Amino acid sequence: MIPFPCLWEALQDVTDPRGARGQRYPFTPLMVFTVLAVLAGARSYRDVITFIRERRHQLNELFGTRLTRAPALNTLR
Repeated sequence: MIPFPCLWEALQDVTDPRGARGQRYPFTPLMVFTVLAVLAGARSYRDVITFIRERRHQLNELFGTRLTRAPALNTLR
């Protein structure tokens, strides 16, 4: 997997719509990982979560994140 620095930078400018209580996971990594999951064929929130869960260590290494687990379904919604 190749990191997408331009995608990361573009999504950093997107305003996080979540309230302060809903920010357990950083917004930019969630958005980038969701886009990558969709590009890899994910068709549902569950598919995105599965993508992140199965590749979490690799994603953390490539993007310098520290996700300890994949987000819950409601986190992505």
